[in-house]
Amino acid sequence: MTDGLTFSATATGFFDRLAADNSKSFWDAHKAEFDAQVKLPLTVLADLLAPRWGTFKFYRIHRDIRFSRDKSPYKLMYGGASQRPGGAMRYMHLWATGLMAVAGHYLMEPDQIDRFRTAIAGAAGDHLPPLCVTLTAQGFAISPGGDAPLKLTPRGYPKDHPRADLLRWKGLMVTTEVNPAGQSVEQMAARLSAFWTAATPLSDWLNAHVGPSRQTPRARD
Repeated sequence: MTDGLTFSATATGFFDRLAADNSKSFWDAHKAEFDAQVKLPLTVLADLLAPRWGTFKFYRIHRDIRFSRDKSPYKLMYGGASQRPGGAMRYMHLWATGLMAVAGHYLMEPDQIDRFRTAIAGAAGDHLPPLCVTLTAQGFAISPGGDAPLKLTPRGYPKDHPRADLLRWKGLMVTTEVNPAGQSVEQMAARLSAFWTAATPLSDWLNAHVGPSRQTPRARD
């Protein structure tokens, strides 16, 4: 039953406090709070979204610190992703500033980047900027994802290409962020569904012209 389940007004604040004391002792003392205010409503939200948007796989909140200079043991967000058959992702997480939802590619593998640039440079690329304009007009943000764009146009493409800025990108995603405090999981499911519906044309473009990677995914924190 999900009746009456809401996001606590202090759920996002949990991550502020975790940032201030990112330690096992803090985690052990507040894990029950995390389970009740963060994990439970997000899990129920994912269950509500699954029939239309697919099963969401949640990422561990524990960081892999084996090869990282940053030895903070916990991530400052918690969320999960659902992948479309064509490769584009739908993702959501809760963190200090709210509930973020994403559609597209946060990071592309090298084979995906190659196909992305080929599409951007060709006739298919004509259709992408209008899609982005439509989404930004609705208040959503378009970004190159987790990897910084190249400083120069990649080799093999003209520097004066009309979409040279997109040719430098290594990812493409559209995002929105809402304040879930006091909102029911049903209300958040409606908000996120409306967002992903609006983002579907962009996801369809990515699925048609980029698709899933055929390479082993790179290691990520």
